[in-house]
Amino acid sequence: MVVFSRWSYDAGMNPASFLFLRFGIAAICLWAIVFARGLKLPSKRLSFKALGMGTMYVGNAGAYFVALTMAPPAVVAMLFYLYPAFVAILAFFILHERINFKSGLAMILAIFGAAFTIGFTIQSGSALGSFLAILSGVVYSAFLVIGRKWSDGIDPLVRTALVTTSATGVFAIASIFFGFDLPTNSMGWVGVLCISLISTVFAITALLAGLRYVKSTHAATLSATEPVVAAIASATILGQSLTSAFVIGAVMIVASALIIAND
Repeated sequence: MVVFSRWSYDAGMNPASFLFLRFGIAAICLWAIVFARGLKLPSKRLSFKALGMGTMYVGNAGAYFVALTMAPPAVVAMLFYLYPAFVAILAFFILHERINFKSGLAMILAIFGAAFTIGFTIQSGSALGSFLAILSGVVYSAFLVIGRKWSDGIDPLVRTALVTTSATGVFAIASIFFGFDLPTNSMGWVGVLCISLISTVFAITALLAGLRYVKSTHAATLSATEPVVAAIASATILGQSLTSAFVIGAVMIVASALIIAND
């Protein structure tokens, strides 16, 4: 996402219009799949729950992509991944999920892997950008826990379609106030299409489907491989340098994912 968003921002887009196109294109594709496959639509109660999750995802995405305009992409991704701690706390109180030794160790490794870059963040990015990155993680934690709680009774593709539809509506309103900008070059459009199809249609559907089979704390820890990908992509594609702190953090995060995979 950090690379796709940078391509679009460099093409003159602001976060509101970028996110409107991201979720709007994703929603159109998802509903086309839903109707083509003849998937059963949920009851009004389940539909409203999914739409509510969409508004939660708005808070996560909005904070994350505004943070990307204020701090280095790899740093934003790393700080975002302080969220496994918030997931564990919420899951304990809401879902009554217990944390065993392996889960606890994996969570600690994931948190320290992300937190290892905080000093670098303070030097390289704005304080507000860092705060927004962490806030995005807090909101995403709630999204994961609620997604696990409401994981039954609705097909993941249908639920993702409802989530993206809700997000599209919110960012359409935001675009009215902050301005609607289209990409000014082809790379900007490539960024929009890639984040819509790869990072939204595929990724969110896979996440919501996975929540049927794994605990929210496990999902949070396994997802912590994202900042490693973000850091590598920032270095190889965006030309941003990586410090030893990033390397150490990446090792910790990969180790946490391997522990969860074997739990």
